[in-house]
Amino acid sequence: MARHCQPCWGGALYIVLAWLLRQRTSEAGRWLVQSYAAIGLLLVTVAVPLALEQQITAAVWALEGAAVYWLSRQQGLKWGCVLGVVLQAVAGVLMMDALDSRYYAMLYAPEPVARLPFVNADFLSCLFMAVGAGAISWWSRHDPWPRSAGANLAAWLQHLSGVVSVVLFVVGFTWALQGLWAQLQPSVWQAFAHSAVLLAWRVLGFMALVAAAQWAAQRYDWRGARLAAYAMFPVVAWHVLVAVWELHWGWAELALWSVIAVVYLAVLQRADRRGPVLYWRVVHTANVVLGFLLLGRSLVSLADWAQLWQSDWSAVAGTFSAIVVLLLLSRAAWWTGTPQRWPLNRFRPDYLLHAGAGVALLVGICTLVTACLVRGKVAPLPYVPLLNPVDLTVLLGVAAIALWRLRIAQAPWVAAASVWTWRSSWLAIAALGFVVLNTIWLRVAHHYFGVRWQVDALADSFVVQAGYSVLWTVLALLAMLWARRVGQRLLWQAGAGLLAVTVLKMLLVDMANSGGGERIVAFIAVGALMVAIGYFAPMPAARKAAATDDPVTP
Repeated sequence: MARHCQPCWGGALYIVLAWLLRQRTSEAGRWLVQSYAAIGLLLVTVAVPLALEQQITAAVWALEGAAVYWLSRQQGLKWGCVLGVVLQAVAGVLMMDALDSRYYAMLYAPEPVARLPFVNADFLSCLFMAVGAGAISWWSRHDPWPRSAGANLAAWLQHLSGVVSVVLFVVGFTWALQGLWAQLQPSVWQAFAHSAVLLAWRVLGFMALVAAAQWAAQRYDWRGARLAAYAMFPVVAWHVLVAVWELHWGWAELALWSVIAVVYLAVLQRADRRGPVLYWRVVHTANVVLGFLLLGRSLVSLADWAQLWQSDWSAVAGTFSAIVVLLLLSRAAWWTGTPQRWPLNRFRPDYLLHAGAGVALLVGICTLVTACLVRGKVAPLPYVPLLNPVDLTVLLGVAAIALWRLRIAQAPWVAAASVWTWRSSWLAIAALGFVVLNTIWLRVAHHYFGVRWQVDALADSFVVQAGYSVLWTVLALLAMLWARRVGQRLLWQAGAGLLAVTVLKMLLVDMANSGGGERIVAFIAVGALMVAIGYFAPMPAARKAAATDDPVTP
């Protein structure tokens, strides 16, 4: 060991001599100082791998590479700068090999090795690697070469320095993130090995690094530091998916993800001012999905904490969270006028139309699935028709979609002839509402008439079929009354068509079922409603064509 350290002591001696002679101002004195410094760095570089292990050697070489680059930059030595960058690359290869061997040994160790967080070789070596790469990126962010070297050569060197600055910032940022995430592992914090706390802390640490990089990019015009913001969305989105689907949440997770959301939006507000605009439009549109996932996971956690996991409270959590997001996107003030605040002042169509369409489709699918599959087990509360979480959620889902579609029709900035204003969307909403109302009756029959919650049992039940007949007739009556009031013949004809289907169903299905009392009640109710339709809701008169010519006065 002592024999291997002899070059290191010699290098230290030359570095001390260079420091003592640094005050000499003559040309020979400056060259002597630079020569001593170069010899000292060379001897230290050779001695390090002989005396130290591979991981520490890589960290020292990264710092030496930064020192060589700085010294060569001061002297205008291009090849010295190249040597400093090459040392960074060699140090990176050594560090990756050392970390791979170390983590492999830790993974297959019989017992986890206890380590102090942030005070261990893994963190410090990654920190030194990040400092070395980041220092060169900082020094090369602007043109360091004098114009006297020639216009073409200076332009080429400036471009090359910019590329080196960007690449080494990415390398330094990656090493810093590696060192940070290595300290937030279950092997270090064994008390949190089976929760989402460490995952949230890793994301928060990443966001802190991104925020620092974004600040440096704006404060010092550091082009490479701007790239961190572009990696923000994919990293956060991936960890949100992992946290939502795989891990258990508690109060600590909710608090950490709330802080992450605040930092994320703060960085995004400053980063999306630069191009490419299409990328940021996609990010802002997808942010709505992230918000829905976090809100839905929070509601599921609340149901879990309240020990309602075996009931249908948890079944409607995801649907309800999507409805809340869609209602938020349907806020009237955001659709009218010109928004002045971020992000709607730059990305209003992406939020309200593009993201809104995706959320509306999701609400429709979730509402349909919830209405058809969830029986309405809402213990400890009793089932009350229309006043239970399942019925309220599916009705609110239909109302939210209708409200969002109404906002499109009212928005002055949406073209009247665009795909967003197609009237066929109202037919889909009406069909969804019809299915929802029918499934509400199925839950009533299940809870109050003892019909089993199975497809064959519900289809064979005369109570269910009689209720369908009465419900469809009531819906036809309401549609025809409204059509009569607003003068819509098409809506009236739709109600009449539903009434015809009801009569046909009663003749083919209800008449074939047994159960005289129920059948008589259903026929009497439907007949009375049809009489009311004929009296209160006759077909509205056809609209007369407006006159195109003004009357001629004699």
